[in-house]
Amino acid sequence: MSIYSLALARLAIATAAVVLPLGYTAAHEGKTPIHYVSANGADSGACDTTATACATIDYALTKAEKGDEVRVSSGVYDVAMPDPAEVVRLLSPVVPVYGGFGPDFAEQDIAGNPTILRGPDMGSALDLENRGLLLAQADQGSAATGDSGNLLSRGVTRYVAPDGVTTGDCPVTMPCTLDYALSIAGIGDAVFIAGGDYTVLQDDVTELLRPDITVQGGYLETEAFTAAAPQARPSYVTGPSFTQREALAARGLTLIQDRKSFAIGEVIQSGRALVQTEVRPATPCDASGMAGPYPCHGIDLLAHLPLGKLSTQPGAANDIWGFVDQRDKREYAIMGVLNGTAVIDVTDPENPSEVGTIPGFNAQWRDIKVYQFKNREGAWQAYAYVTADQPSSPQGLQIIDLSGLPGSVTLAATYRKFNRAHNIYISNVDYATGVPLAGMDPFAFILGSDSGGGAAHALDLSDPLVPTEVMRPIPGTQYAHDAASTVISGPRTAVCTSGLNPPAGGHDPCELLVDFNENTLDLWDVTEKARPLMLSSTTYANVAYTHSGWVSEDTRFVFVQDELDEQSLGLNTTMRVFDISDLTNPTLVSIWTGPDKNIDHNGFVKGDKYYMSAYRRGLSILDIATPGSVNEVAFFDTFPVPAANSASFNGAWGAYPFLPSGTLLVSNIEDGLFILRESAAQEPDPEPDPTPEVAFYEYPVKLVCGVQKDPEGGTLVRGVYATVVNIANVGSEPVELTKHLALTVPPGKQEPGKTGPIGKDNLKPDQAVKTDCTDIVERVFGGSWPADFFEGFVVVRSKARLEVQGVYSASQLDEAGKRVGGDVDIEPVPARVVFAGSGK
Repeated sequence: MSIYSLALARLAIATAAVVLPLGYTAAHEGKTPIHYVSANGADSGACDTTATACATIDYALTKAEKGDEVRVSSGVYDVAMPDPAEVVRLLSPVVPVYGGFGPDFAEQDIAGNPTILRGPDMGSALDLENRGLLLAQADQGSAATGDSGNLLSRGVTRYVAPDGVTTGDCPVTMPCTLDYALSIAGIGDAVFIAGGDYTVLQDDVTELLRPDITVQGGYLETEAFTAAAPQARPSYVTGPSFTQREALAARGLTLIQDRKSFAIGEVIQSGRALVQTEVRPATPCDASGMAGPYPCHGIDLLAHLPLGKLSTQPGAANDIWGFVDQRDKREYAIMGVLNGTAVIDVTDPENPSEVGTIPGFNAQWRDIKVYQFKNREGAWQAYAYVTADQPSSPQGLQIIDLSGLPGSVTLAATYRKFNRAHNIYISNVDYATGVPLAGMDPFAFILGSDSGGGAAHALDLSDPLVPTEVMRPIPGTQYAHDAASTVISGPRTAVCTSGLNPPAGGHDPCELLVDFNENTLDLWDVTEKARPLMLSSTTYANVAYTHSGWVSEDTRFVFVQDELDEQSLGLNTTMRVFDISDLTNPTLVSIWTGPDKNIDHNGFVKGDKYYMSAYRRGLSILDIATPGSVNEVAFFDTFPVPAANSASFNGAWGAYPFLPSGTLLVSNIEDGLFILRESAAQEPDPEPDPTPEVAFYEYPVKLVCGVQKDPEGGTLVRGVYATVVNIANVGSEPVELTKHLALTVPPGKQEPGKTGPIGKDNLKPDQAVKTDCTDIVERVFGGSWPADFFEGFVVVRSKARLEVQGVYSASQLDEAGKRVGGDVDIEPVPARVVFAGSGK
């Protein structure tokens, strides 16, 4: 398939799937007459077989009756529209018209068989796209043949294609490269550009936007440039500034603004990413400020998993996310790579292992977020949502099923109402788990897509495999590069009046979307998704490209990354802090400046720290306890060679700090996954204290599991036994706890008296966790029971007091082996205090 047949934009499609009404097969197949239209057909007869297809849609509609259907194969069609209101004929449910079919009309594949219409008003484009009908730019087809008055004068028309030549006059039979065509274009000439990918240096943008020539993108080279349809065949341009986005769009050109493509392209070509193939082991940050070859301060290396170790051998990495599986508390990294999305088990952070990689179109940009929830059966289920942003790569929104972990991951579905998007953000969830916040519904915000000019739109995840659009891009709003969100309560919500009938005093709670909008920081009330309300739009001095950021946990500050101020303005690394106490008037309260000109990229708030991926300097950790006075407290340089941290797009792309274990994840463009942890704080020697120090509290819980068929004189009768260990943090501070297992039966599985670790958990106040027989079998014995029956102790240890109880259930077995009756017993487990120096 050529690059053109992949370059589709803003289509509600599923590859090799039919976008027809639900129940289409049962309702229509073999019952409803179908009229066929083909560019090679003839307007005669009833057009009711594929061999007798009509040539025009207008003729087919004259032959159709109520309940019939019209199918249109790929090609360019003129539709008579003397009155724009007549577009209802194409959208009528009485005789539905569908495009995107191949010559045999058997299957609708809009990506491979685009149906392009000339005639209808562009205002109907979105509705027609949902039928598989794409609109050509008005008058552009006739312009190509010199019959339209839209040209400045009767100059020469020059044609451009991605694989064009650099000689001659650029006739339609031999298109040129873009830069060559612009270099020879004279006053009054026209330059018609086929769909595809183009690179334009900033110095050459002036030529592209010259007022004395006509430039139009989105032409179909396969149709001899007789129609311009930027929606169907986008002409992607990389290199110009975001400030030129609208001027380019007016010429049918789609801007890919992010400058990283050049640097990443060099990485891919060099093959550097695949040189290292072995995991680098744990290395602490020593007193000299090095962890092996990596400069550092306050951060230790737990492991480095290079791209050469991954199964798909990707040539580069991009963004990263993570989550903790609520079923077993295992922790995972989910990293975007050039050719897909890799899921990596980091439960043991010093021994990471790839679970699998979901393939995708080659894309230098991917973004990932996770949604985890309890399904109708009460079981935990999790999905990762992945966007890709690469010209001519119509991946859509991939939905990855994580329920097969730790063994496998699978692609569960693909949402195709857009082809590419720069970012995805899921609101109203816990960032460590993806679990919805209490009383809130999750929404997926799509940013920088090829729909609606890249403005934000939102998807309802009530059906996680079939997202539903609930917030469409608002006409007039701009391209949104990235976003974050928070939920606000109290007096500040008085301004939150989104929707037609907002409550008196505003929405409380108010869902606030923070939109990083290229040159402004925009705040939106999105409580009512159908009618969001912009609360403020704020710019700042030395703005170059407002890229991304995050909200403080108290919801009063936003930390902003500008990706291009270092490279464009020569600044040192610069991170800005805005006070959003007044949602209608954010104010800049401080600027943190780094030690060199390295570019800052993405950042996330966890507690009083800001974890920031900063390209050639790697990971920086900033103390934001006082937002008006930010300072760096730690860093780990994942890109040590060359040593200079210049304003270049190499090194750390993304960071993820939310894993409960404290493990930090960093994705490095060239070198893959870095697994890090903040170094243990060095505490001064305490003064001698005559009072013994409590080392930890210990809770031994009796464990009985399985079917006891032959008690052999023991205290348990024949029966079926199960144990659940419930552990709750009843204190006011977070608690870390460990769980250990000591088995006594069956013999030989463990030495008498010896305990082995089976898990670690971090509980916030009022949180609880459980361990049961099934969990132990999974963790210790790989899912296979060691015997029909086993018993022993689960020992829970923590430096703070917990509430622990054992819940025991039992059913006796009769002589036939059937269960008889049943009983449940709950036993609180007292703490055993272990003092420091006791030898434990």
